Amino acid sequence: MKKLIIFALLAFMLIGCASQKKYDEFGREVTADPVSDEEKIIIMINECTSTYNNNQINDIQQQYSTTLPTLPIEVGTLPTVENFNQLTQEENVASNADYIYTLPIDDKYSMQFQLYQPLNSIWLDSNYSFQVDIEQITKDDPNFAQEKELLDNLLNEQELAINLLYASGITLGDQHPTNENYFEVAEYNSIDQIKSVAENVFTQDYLNTLYDIAFYQENPIYLEENGKLYASDTSSSISTGIPYNTSYIIATSYEDNRLLIDLAAGYQDDIMPQIYRIELVDEGNGYRLTNTY
Repeated sequence: MKKLIIFALLAFMLIGCASQKKYDEFGREVTADPVSDEEKIIIMINECTSTYNNNQINDIQQQYSTTLPTLPIEVGTLPTVENFNQLTQEENVASNADYIYTLPIDDKYSMQFQLYQPLNSIWLDSNYSFQVDIEQITKDDPNFAQEKELLDNLLNEQELAINLLYASGITLGDQHPTNENYFEVAEYNSIDQIKSVAENVFTQDYLNTLYDIAFYQENPIYLEENGKLYASDTSSSISTGIPYNTSYIIATSYEDNRLLIDLAAGYQDDIMPQIYRIELVDEGNGYRLTNTY
């Protein structure tokens, strides 16, 4: 009788275990992941920090055809996560990330990771940024007065320059005598005049591609004929999306002919902790922007 009871219990346990099994849409049994989410998060973050510490971030950018955050000027080495308690969990109602954690670098800097399931790859399953303690930034720091003035001028002029290259914001007059898609430009009468505006803002290396679109491709934006400049009619406009705040420059670095500027973004005193990098290059005529910022 006892043996029958034991067999009955074993059978009940086996049936219960079988009923708890889970299967995917292809009928394969789903088993528990032996690596916890916490362990995965630590592995991912350490892979990220070690890549920066080993100067391999450019290799990763090329491998994944992406642009990753630049190491802050004042940061040399990133920490390794030894214990999950080093991370602080954050909430962000604007993010759909499964987990958001902040890793302190030092008293001033940190990294924030927005992580997504299945937590397999830091390069595919996350977004991350370098952040700064805004309270430790001196607003309108006199040490950066020269860089602020330079950057203010370039950022103020870039919207005019980039829109001009795309024939946005200009006044169009009479239609081209033989090409109905082009109209005479009122403010400028040559391509060289437009180039002069652009080359006071951007490096020649950056402008080469834009010049091809504006002036040299099969159907360019501009035509210059018989001493007159014509442009195709366009309603598009180019504007920057990040409100860089040059009153909150964090650090600068001069490297050969390059000037690197780390700064924050935001309106008035509503400043975000995320760090942005603007790079200027002097090609012989003063510092210019290397991209549209």
